[in-house]
Amino acid sequence: MANIEIQQTQSDPDPTPQIEILESNYLLRENFLSHSENQQLLNYVLPKESDFIPAVVSNESTTNKLKGNENRSALVLQSFAQFEELIVKKIQEILPDVFTKLNIPEFSIAKFETQLTAHNDRNFYKTHVDNQYPVNTRVITYVYYFYQEPKAFTGGNLRIYDSKIQGKYYSKANTFKTIEPKNNSIVFFFSSYLHEVLPVSCPSQAFTDSRFTINGWINRTN
Repeated sequence: MANIEIQQTQSDPDPTPQIEILESNYLLRENFLSHSENQQLLNYVLPKESDFIPAVVSNESTTNKLKGNENRSALVLQSFAQFEELIVKKIQEILPDVFTKLNIPEFSIAKFETQLTAHNDRNFYKTHVDNQYPVNTRVITYVYYFYQEPKAFTGGNLRIYDSKIQGKYYSKANTFKTIEPKNNSIVFFFSSYLHEVLPVSCPSQAFTDSRFTINGWINRTN
């Protein structure tokens, strides 16, 4: 009787990296400023409509900026020294809690960036990250919300996406966290998280009815 050799077929290992979902994390603090400070900031901003300029995206090419930005629609105020100092001082006071909540080892801080932004009717900021070149030293993003009450706009929620990790590549997962803009609150999150500002609806289209923020970034030293 002939010997029959039975060979077992082994399938090749699946070359496709497994997909891992990294859940986004953030810290939200309400009543960040005192009521008096919040009102002083609002009273400072409301008469300054003419000082605001159209927002641009830091890492977009000059060509795209000249064509008009399809990724972002908002107005920004670049200089507001008195309240810039106040916001940075208040943030520094709670930085230990920020590091703990975001599970970030403390790092050497090079600078705080600040920007005052107004979102009005149909303004938005499409999905992006805050620390691509040339601003890749940004570690933590923060957004402080303030506006006139009663609130005259809807929408403008901040959506922070979980990250889908496949091999060496990060992309947007289908899951996300949503933060509603609440007056006198501040949110902190990783600058590397994909996030967006959903469109605002402001029927009056009046500047004074805008969704205002002081938003910025905490940068590490190189």
